[in-house]
Amino acid sequence: MDVKEPPSRSFRFSFGIDRLGLVALAAPYLSALLIALLTVLAVVGVMRLKVDDSLSELFRTSTREFRQYEEIDRRFPSSEYDVLVVVEGKDLLKRQQIDAFSRMAVDLQLADGVSGLVSMLSARDKPDASGYAPPLVPDELPEGSAYDQIIKRVRDNDVVKGKFLSDDGELALVVLALDRKMVEERTAAVVIGGIDTAVKRRAAGIRVDLQADRRAGHAARNPQCGRA
Repeated sequence: MDVKEPPSRSFRFSFGIDRLGLVALAAPYLSALLIALLTVLAVVGVMRLKVDDSLSELFRTSTREFRQYEEIDRRFPSSEYDVLVVVEGKDLLKRQQIDAFSRMAVDLQLADGVSGLVSMLSARDKPDASGYAPPLVPDELPEGSAYDQIIKRVRDNDVVKGKFLSDDGELALVVLALDRKMVEERTAAVVIGGIDTAVKRRAAGIRVDLQADRRAGHAARNPQCGRA
């Protein structure tokens, strides 16, 4: 007497999904091809995933104030990538240190990914008769009392004092604006690494700290420090 086996049925909580295994058994090669294709698509999708950690996205709301902020940001766009270079030294305003500071600023201006630079050397004097405003600190630094007069004018400049140069003359700030496109292509770590190399190559007798900061909060802080 033959005993009939009860018809197979899905587990109670599987909702019949377990029957998909029968499809794989019926067409193993096609199933393997589909699995391989889905795996490739998944890998491509994971590689394209990006995390937007900006404060603007974090605090996004439907309020009038936030829409106004977005409109201002659209009309007046900025790179939003800044690197702050803090230069420190007891004799920072001495001729040798200023010369090293100037050479470092030139290297930073020419570094890959830097689209602009502002420092105490960016300050300009009053325009002459032709309308040209010469820099307060010339490329060729004079000697003796002429150099002392230049430093005094720099320290008394309203744009420089308290902003790009501390009152005691031992701390200076350089603000670098980074090229957003290059940062996205090469990553911030690579671009800032090149800037750090330029700083260490030219810093002499001064202490230099680098701090990367994105004003909208996108780039994580990446402090680096070097002493020559």
